[in-house]
Amino acid sequence: MIFTFAELQERRILSGHQEKCHLFGQHYVKVKVLPMVQAVLDCRRCIEMNMMAIVVEESPLSSLWICISDFNSYCQKFGVPDPLVLAHPVPQTAPLSPEDEQVSALLQQYQSGQRIFADSDLQGAVLSGQDLSDIDLQRASLNQANLQGTNLSQAVLNWAYLNQCNLREAKLYQAQLQAAYMNWTDLTAADLRGSNLTQAEMKEAVLVQARCGGTDLTQVVLTLANCQAAEFQKASMNQIEAKQANFAQAKLTAARLRQANLSQCNLREADLTHADLEGANLTGADLTGAILLGTNLKGARLKGARLPADYDG
Repeated sequence: MIFTFAELQERRILSGHQEKCHLFGQHYVKVKVLPMVQAVLDCRRCIEMNMMAIVVEESPLSSLWICISDFNSYCQKFGVPDPLVLAHPVPQTAPLSPEDEQVSALLQQYQSGQRIFADSDLQGAVLSGQDLSDIDLQRASLNQANLQGTNLSQAVLNWAYLNQCNLREAKLYQAQLQAAYMNWTDLTAADLRGSNLTQAEMKEAVLVQARCGGTDLTQVVLTLANCQAAEFQKASMNQIEAKQANFAQAKLTAARLRQANLSQCNLREADLTHADLEGANLTGADLTGAILLGTNLKGARLKGARLPADYDG
């Protein structure tokens, strides 16, 4: 059965509009419907109605990556076979394209050798596939921009606003992203090796299969982020805030995670060989099948954590 957003409201399945996005509650899956708006979906009611699919209108695709996986996993607990959330985006305002005056001017100036575009307003800009290496976009507004496959190697994006951006497969090698805002941003398969993201906000970001080897993620907020199968070899991740993040199958070999908050994280089958988790909070974390060879867990909080069967403490 497929319901539109309006039909779900009529059936009193969707309710509780608020002005902050979260995903999971104890009995609810929360489905984003507009930027900074949420709707609460009662899973049990869906199951009673034998609902197998939901169409969420006016929802940016980048905001649905995590809610798809969380909705599916939650419904599986109640025995719903193959549940699915489908995005049905409704365009609001036409995004900027390379032909638009502002973007066209930036590209022309960049090609002529200019690199400093600090404080630019490029919200919603379409810059996918462009070569913008070494560009300076400090404090720039790039919220909801399409930067898929864009080359931003060694770019300066400190304090930039990159919320809800499409950065899939983007090249951010050795980029400067200190204190950048990247909440709900899609970085699937992006190359972030050697980048500096200290104190960046990346709540509910998608970093599936992202390459973050040697990246500085000190004090980054990764709450509810999806980092499945991402590469963090030798990354500096001390004091990260990553409660309920998904690091399943992630490569965290020799990563530095001192005093990191990894409570309720999914670390199933993660490779933590020689990782340093001294003083880390792993309360309620799932490390089933994780590799803990030579891992430093001195002073780590492990209450309620699921540890590998071969872990001897």
